[in-house]
Amino acid sequence: MGFTGEYGVYHSVYDDFYWMKHFGDPAFIYHAALARILGTIALRLDESDVLPYDYLAYASQITRAQESLASRMAQVGEEPGAMKPVVQAVAEFSSSAAQAARTLQGLSIASLDPAIAKQINRALEGVDQALLAPQGLTGRPWYKHTIFAPGSYAGYEAELLPGVSEAIDRNDPATLQHEADSLAAALHRAAARLDEVARLAQQSPSAGAAANR
Repeated sequence: MGFTGEYGVYHSVYDDFYWMKHFGDPAFIYHAALARILGTIALRLDESDVLPYDYLAYASQITRAQESLASRMAQVGEEPGAMKPVVQAVAEFSSSAAQAARTLQGLSIASLDPAIAKQINRALEGVDQALLAPQGLTGRPWYKHTIFAPGSYAGYEAELLPGVSEAIDRNDPATLQHEADSLAAALHRAAARLDEVARLAQQSPSAGAAANR
C-alpha cells in the first residue's frame, strides 16, 4: 500500500532523503498517515474474533482476471478449451465464497464459542494457502501462488493468474494446458476450504441465534 502522485525524480540522482525532506513530504505527513493505516490494519487483524478476510471480493477479482484472459485468447486465436476447467473452478470458488460470506455475516460474535472461532480462523487462513501450486509456476518453481506473482516481463508489476497469462503470451499450448489445470486444481482446493468455513459457521450456536433475531 502507498500513496501515488507526481514523482519526477524517481530513479534519478535526486531520488534521496534530501529531496523527500525538502520537497516531497517535508513534514512527513504522508509517511505518518501510511504508518497509521498499516497499524490500524494490523490491529484489525489481530483483535478480530473472526478474521475479516473478504474472499467474495477476492473471487470477483479472480473472475475479472479469468474473463480478461479469455478475451486475450480470442484475440490471438488460442483455443478456448484449455480454459474450460478454470472457468468452472472460478465459478465454484465464487459460489463457495458467497456462501461463506453469508454464513459469517450471520454469526453472533458476542456468543461465538472461542474454540469454533479458532477453527473458522484456521480454515480462513487455509484458503489462500490452498491457492499455492506445490510444483510452482512453469520455469520458476520458487513462485507457487497461482493467483499472483511478479510478471516475468512486467518489471515491478504483479501478474494475475500468472501461469496461464504468461503461457498465452508465449503462445505455448502445452504450458497453457498445464497451468490451467494447476490453477483449476488450486481453486477447487480453496473452494473446499471456504465450504469448510461455511460448515463451521453454520454449526455454531451463535449462527442460529443470529438468524432467529
